[in-house]
Amino acid sequence: MDSPIDMLPREKLLKLGPAQLTESELIAILLRTGTKGQNVVDVSLQLYEEMGNSLYSLHQSSFERIKKINGLGEVKAVTLKAALELGMRLHRELIMPEVIKRPADIYALCDDMVFLDREIVRVISVDSKSNVISIEDITMGTVNSSLIHPREVFKSAILHSAVSFALVHNHPSGDPSPSQADKEITKRLKECAKIVGIDIIDHVIVGKGRFFSFTLDKELQGGESDHGRKGSRTREVAETEDGD
Repeated sequence: MDSPIDMLPREKLLKLGPAQLTESELIAILLRTGTKGQNVVDVSLQLYEEMGNSLYSLHQSSFERIKKINGLGEVKAVTLKAALELGMRLHRELIMPEVIKRPADIYALCDDMVFLDREIVRVISVDSKSNVISIEDITMGTVNSSLIHPREVFKSAILHSAVSFALVHNHPSGDPSPSQADKEITKRLKECAKIVGIDIIDHVIVGKGRFFSFTLDKELQGGESDHGRKGSRTREVAETEDGD
C-alpha cells in the first residue's frame, strides 16, 4: 500500500479525505493537468508559492497574474476563481444568522467583504421580527470611495418589503474608522428613514478582522453597546477596543 506521501492528490483525497491534503494538493486537483516537463503537482506548488503560500493572495490575484504561471491558462484560472468563490459562499452560509440581534450579526453576514479590493455597498433587509429577508449589493465604488445614495438604499429595502434594514460597506484599507462622508450619509439615511417609514437599524463598516458600528457608537437612535465598554467604537472580532 502506498504511503500518503507517494499518493497522487486525487488518490489521496479518496483514501484519506480532503482534510488531509495540503493547499497545493487541493489546487492540483482543480488544475487536473500539468504541462510539458512539469506535472500538475509541480505546477500547483509553483502557483501557491508564487502567491506567498496564501489562499487570500490567490483569491485577490487577477486572471492575468495567475495566467503568468507556466501551465496555467484562462480555463484553469477561471476554475480556481470559481472554487475560491464557492468557498467564500459556503463560509457565509455556515455562519449566516437568520435573525439580526446585534451588530456582530450584521458583521457575520458581511465578513466576506474583507476580501474585496473595492468598496461595496450592501443592504440587509429584515422583517418585523428581525429575520433577514435579503442581502443585496447595490453599488461598487473605487479603491478608496464608495457610492452610497439614499435612493438606491431605500429602493432595495422597499423592493423586499422590509420593515427595517442595515447598511454595510467595506474599507479596503482595512481600517473601518468612519470618514466624514460616512458620517454624513448615515445622517442623511436616518432623516430619509423617518420620511419613508423604513427604519435603519445600523450602518456597519467592515475592515480587516474588525468593524465599526454606528449603532454601538450611539449615532443611531436605540443603539446599545451590548458587547463592550461604553464609548468603544471600532470592534475587533474578539470584541476588544482598538487603539484610538
